Amino acid sequence: MKFIVKLEIKFLLILITFIFYSSCFDFASRIYVADRGNVLVEPIVKQFQKDGFANILSEDCGFDILNKKEVEVFFEEKQPECVIFSLIHLVEHNFDFGKPLFFIERTLLAAINLLHAAVKYKTKKVLFLISSEIFSFNKKKENRFLDINDLKSNYIFSNLMCCRLIQAFREQYNLNCALAVVTCDVYGDKRDHMYGGLFFDIIRNICDAHLSGKKSVTLRCDPKTERHFLYIDDVARAAVALTRYYESSNMVYVGATRSVPVEHLCNLAVQHLKYKGKVSYHPLFKGDKSQYLDLFPIHNYIGWSDLCSVEKMVPLVIDSYIKSKKA
Repeated sequence: MKFIVKLEIKFLLILITFIFYSSCFDFASRIYVADRGNVLVEPIVKQFQKDGFANILSEDCGFDILNKKEVEVFFEEKQPECVIFSLIHLVEHNFDFGKPLFFIERTLLAAINLLHAAVKYKTKKVLFLISSEIFSFNKKKENRFLDINDLKSNYIFSNLMCCRLIQAFREQYNLNCALAVVTCDVYGDKRDHMYGGLFFDIIRNICDAHLSGKKSVTLRCDPKTERHFLYIDDVARAAVALTRYYESSNMVYVGATRSVPVEHLCNLAVQHLKYKGKVSYHPLFKGDKSQYLDLFPIHNYIGWSDLCSVEKMVPLVIDSYIKSKKA
């Protein structure tokens, strides 16, 4: 009897939570998903539509994200209740590797403009999809400190500063609507719009060697390194779930629940292509050089988990890549 009562109470609490969080956005809510060639836009829009949302804006935002006045005009005219930006992607085309300060400055300016507009026009939620080589903290691994002389750290630093900006706006303006979502090793079907290049560097090199008839291919990666490769459709599901149900102030990490050795990924590609050549590895460095932070995994909060395994997706991605090469 006590067991049944406990189950009923637990079910009731889950039901109340679901109703409360669902009430933040109804199916007529104006949700803006930033475009500009971002590979994540289409799957996110489709996922919202699949969940029943009909008022989705996904055309090019049509304003200069670095111009505060233009950003405010957009928020005033469109009155979006939820805005989803892949912030780094919107400005990374301006990234000049010879001008690291230029890149950092523009990235932070874009974030500040968006957050100020969200405060002024009382946007219900702003979701920052931030891609970087940063993983959820693993107690078995030590924290990695960023090398200030590493050119890649400019990219990582900008991402981390965007996360800190969001926290600062929360503290000063009580802006609980803004949420930083850190992803890593995201892959899909378009290399030119892809976050986390390792997956596609591997797939592309093996495919190109196979198509050109090369008897060997050298991959510049450590075969023993494990990564949490995550397909774009899973990122889309996470973005929609976080928009609808997540109300915590904690920065969230969205990553695959299972790590995969790089060598396993290579073997999947070789087996699918039936590539007969030799695969060798010449890593730029040995071991795991990834950055680890104390982030909160999404599945600890809303029960999300990735559905697209590399075993399932590698053949599909390879076939798509080969088709695009022959087009």
